[in-house]
This record gives sequence, structure tokens and C-alpha cells, in this order.
Amino acid sequence: MAVKRFEEINEKLRRGKAVVMTASEFKRYMRERGSISLKDVDVVTAATSSVMSGVSAVFQIPVTEKGRFTRAVKAYINGVPAFPGPAPNERLGLIDVVVYGTSVSIDDPEYNGGFLFRDLVEGREVEVVVETREGFTVSRSLSMHDFTFARMYTFRSCYRNYGAFVNLGGQELETIFAVTPMKGGMQEATFAGCGELNPLANDPELSVIGVGTRVLVNAASGIIIGCGTRSTREHPNLSVAADMWEMKAEYLGGFKTSAEPDTYISIAIPIPVISEAILRGLMEAVDEKLPMPVIDTNTRTPIAQDRYASVWQGVDYEVSFNPENCIECEDCMVERICPTKAFNRELKAVNPVYCTHCGVCIHVCAGGAFSGKLGHIIVEGRRIPVVARFSSRAKAEKLAELLKKRLLEGEFQLTPPVEKLHCRSSVS
Repeated sequence: MAVKRFEEINEKLRRGKAVVMTASEFKRYMRERGSISLKDVDVVTAATSSVMSGVSAVFQIPVTEKGRFTRAVKAYINGVPAFPGPAPNERLGLIDVVVYGTSVSIDDPEYNGGFLFRDLVEGREVEVVVETREGFTVSRSLSMHDFTFARMYTFRSCYRNYGAFVNLGGQELETIFAVTPMKGGMQEATFAGCGELNPLANDPELSVIGVGTRVLVNAASGIIIGCGTRSTREHPNLSVAADMWEMKAEYLGGFKTSAEPDTYISIAIPIPVISEAILRGLMEAVDEKLPMPVIDTNTRTPIAQDRYASVWQGVDYEVSFNPENCIECEDCMVERICPTKAFNRELKAVNPVYCTHCGVCIHVCAGGAFSGKLGHIIVEGRRIPVVARFSSRAKAEKLAELLKKRLLEGEFQLTPPVEKLHCRSSVS
């Protein structure tokens, strides 16, 4: 039975009396004191920042004066395919387009929708090219401030405990689950998932996270619109929507892999602690207990199970860079391979906005200028080192802090779900 109501907590927030903790603060409080009660906390802000393939955006873009062309047949933004529709906008001189985060530019195989989204959010000008039904091409340089509609939709995000990945085969494997070709014989591992910070891990029964729940998507206010694709009761994920105008570049972007570039985004969700059941769910969601399936990338089947403590406890959330150790390679492997294009060889600098602390630089830098503990996974007693993280605990913590701040300052209020999330019991 609920002990608190949403409106009670919102009223406490309005009066400045509510106790709001980030998921990290909640876990630390619980570990230090051994217990926590309903009166100790009203809201916990949980977050995840990770590579999430099911990301897209819908834009409406004015490209020319009315009457110049009937409708768009094809469109590209910085070379990234933008699919015209769903509205034809006949003779209006503007286009509605859908852009997939994973769509790769026809001009640059390392640039995709994810990098395009980051450029737009940063306010950069992009080149919009439209092929018309009449057979001529319209081209225009614009920024997102010129767009009349810009909304991001995710179709599979915020996965609860996505998993770790290894290559059981004998040959190196190019895969979206590795930044460099993954070595065979299970010599190395990668993983995704923010463990005890993940929102769905902290509300395991999906009691207060549901359709209509307000969230932050890359720092912008958004809303949950339902379960995502491939979502099951055992492994749920979300579909969310948010306008892109207020998004921050540090929480989204492209992410190069050994197969093709992908997209990463960040989502934060408030969890109102309205009952003992919600409190127990929060207390049980710790890295030491949260399962992390280990998956063979060749067959996409689980071969073992570890815990998120192996990759998030006793590790460094951030990678350190010591410029003095840089040996100034003419062909800098870090600059070439960095999945988010965060490192600049000439400046000897890491862009903190772009860096997700994936740790790939630690293993490819010839001079050993990068350092950090990334953890390991254990399969049948064998300790396998992590060589790349596809999730950023550092960015997730920062977004959870931002949501906490907005709640306390009255810029964000809790919304009860209008409907529970109904995920399938299994997926083929």
C-alpha cells in the first residue's frame, strides 16, 4: 500500500522540504548506514548514458520558397540520409524528414546520425540537400535554430542490464559491440549498462515508471511513450520522446565501432519513493546483485552470467590523460580510433564534452598516456579484461545530478504514469 502520494511529494518539492537523492547517493547512504527508511528519502534520480541503437529524429526544415518544387524524393543532412515524410508538404518549400541515428553519411563512413544530432545540438550549421520530384536539387546550409520541428524518438533505450560481450570464435570479429576488432578465444570483453544507476533496475516492477512519466533525454525534458522494441518483462527497455532544442551535446553523439558507427544518448528518470515496495526495489538494485549476462557476439546467445560489480566496483569512472607521456605519434591511434572523436593529437587534449570514458585509448595509446581501471568479467572462473565500456557512469551520474537540481529548484515535477508499461513475456 502506498504511504506517500505523487502530489504529496510534489508539494514537498514546491515547499523545499523534499529529500532528493541521486541513485549514487542513495546507494552510498545505504552502504554506509546499513539501512534507509521511507522518511529518509522522497525521490531518487536514476540515469543511464550508453550506446543505444534505436534512436531517431524527426525534423521539419524550410529549404526554399513556396511553389518551387512539389515534394522531396530524397534528402541528406551532412550526407546522412534523411527520409522524406510522413507529410508530403506539397509546394510548401519545406520538408519533413526522419533521420536514423545509425544511418551512415554517403560522404564519410565514420559519420552517422548520432554525430549529426550532436552537431545540431551544438548549434553547428549543416548542409541540407533535397532531391525533388521535378528532378532538380536544392541545397541549403542551416542550423537547428532554422528548423521548425526537431524531436528525438527512441525505439529501444534504457535497457535494464544489457550485458557483456566476448568472441568465442578463433578469428577477430568486426562487431558493433567492440571499437576495435574483437579478439577471438575470449581474450577480451566489452560491456554496456550502468548497473545500479539504471532507472529500470531501480524500479524492477515498473511501478512508478510507465507511459507518461516525465524524464530527461540528453538534459531536455521528455516523456516515456511505451516499451521499446525487443522489450520483455525480464529485460525491459523504453521508447521515449523529447524535443531537441534544450539538449546538451555532452550527453549524446555518435560512437564509432569496428563494424559501423552507432549512437549514444543519456536518460534520467525520477523514482518517487512512495511505498516500502519501491524502497526495497531501490535497496536491492546494487551492482553486487544485478545480473550481467555474458554474450557471444558470434551467435548473440548468453554463455554465462556475471554481476555488474565486476565492471563498476573498484574501477575508475573516468579515464585519465597525462600529456607528458604523449610521444606524439604521427599516426595517432587514439585520435584515429576514439569512438566519439574526443581526442585531438595536435592540441594534445581530450574534449570533455565528447569523451564518454570508454577506455579504448588506454589499450591503443603507444605511449601509455591514458590510464584507468576498467574492471573485468568472469566466465567459468576465467578473468577476462574489459577493453571498452559502451556506457558512461560518469555522464549518468552528472545527468542524475542535473535532474535532482531541477526537482529541487521547481523546474521539474513528478508525473504519475497514465498507464503501466506492458512488455511481452518473451521475444523470439
